[in-house]
Parts: sequence; C-alpha cells; structure tokens
Amino acid sequence: MMESTAKEIALAIPLLTEENVDVHTAISAMTRRHPTAIGWLLTPAQALWVRWDGKSDELKHAVGDAHGAGLDVEERTVPDSLLATVFEARLFTGDAELRWTFDQEHQWGRSIVWGPGATKGMPTSDATITVDERFPSSHRPRALPESHRLFWGTVVQVKHGWAQLTEARLGSFWVPCPNAKAGGPVYLRQVEYTVTEPQHGNVSVTDVRFTGLIGNKEGGMALKSEGENDRV
Repeated sequence: MMESTAKEIALAIPLLTEENVDVHTAISAMTRRHPTAIGWLLTPAQALWVRWDGKSDELKHAVGDAHGAGLDVEERTVPDSLLATVFEARLFTGDAELRWTFDQEHQWGRSIVWGPGATKGMPTSDATITVDERFPSSHRPRALPESHRLFWGTVVQVKHGWAQLTEARLGSFWVPCPNAKAGGPVYLRQVEYTVTEPQHGNVSVTDVRFTGLIGNKEGGMALKSEGENDRV
C-alpha cells in the first residue's frame, strides 16, 4: 500500500467496516493493531479527549482537579458507564483512523477503520479495499501532504503527557499532547483527500483523516493558514 508523500497519489484506500458493534468492541479491535491511538469521545454531556494505554490496555482520559493556585491533572480509565453514553468515537494514529457512530434508528453501532495502515496485522483476505464509488477509477481520492490545523486556545501547562488549553469561549480542556509548550499552540495533524469531478475537472476535498496532535511545527510539514476558519 502506497503512503502519502509530497506528491499526490491515487489511492485505493483500505476500509474495514462492521455493523452492529458496540463502541468498546470497536475500540478494542482498533487498538490491538494500533496501540498508540488518541482521539475523542462524544456523549450528550461532554466531548472528551482520550488516549489508549498500550501497557494496561485501557482507554484513558484526563481529569483536572483544583490544587492550590493551579490545576493538577489525574489520568483515569474511561469507565464503562461513560462508554455506554457515547454516540460518536474517533481514534487515530499516523496511518489509520477509527470512526464509530451510534445509529439511533437501528439502535446499533457502525465502525469504520480506514487509512493506509487500516489492515495492519491482518490477512489481506480480511480487508475490504474500497474507493469512492461516485467516481471512476481514474478519479480515485488523492492524498495531499500532511498538514496542520490550529486548535482554539493556548496551552497553560503540560503534565503527565496531557496539555491543558484554555480559551475564553470554550473554557479549559485537556488533550494528549506531551510535546506541547506552555504559552504555545496545539495543532491537529491531518491528511486531506481530494477527488476530481470527472465531467468538469473540479477538485474538492472529499474527506480528512486525522493523524495526531503536536505542539510545534516539527518535521517540516506544511502548515495550513492559521486564520479563524482553520481552527478546531
């Protein structure tokens, strides 16, 4: 499988799909092959950043506690009671991304794992190789060079591998980004996939796969505009 480089590459993207699967099973299947995944969980009450702890095989989140004049953080295992309320989960590594969503109509979960590393550690026969069927094979999705998207907020502190960001409208929240620096930004790394409309040749972004968080512009990767419309 060819990976993204500085040139655009036409892709037949590995895509693993499963229906009627709960979020815990979907996350376990993803992290068996990708033990350093990070991402977020969405519930009716909160949006929570998480990381997979490959040593303990547990999903972790950060809980901030008031401590003196500052704010300390404790890393805790995400409880099953919280997982039971999740309606969307996304976990990602540098080469694969899990998307799990709860289908309210059918009352089940649907899992998708995609990206160049989606089939890592699996027999080829177990993988479903797919492309966007709206377009002919000559117009398959193309991966752009990895870019960065700027988070809202500024890093206040970094403790135990978690960075605390604050922003006037959003308040305070923690993300798994150990190389962030106090007073600096956090960037969400991403790979955008473009398709060319066959009739007129118009190019558009059809999907975005997230690949990680960083606290600086390391690695010489292209940096997207840092205007308000590019913040997440």
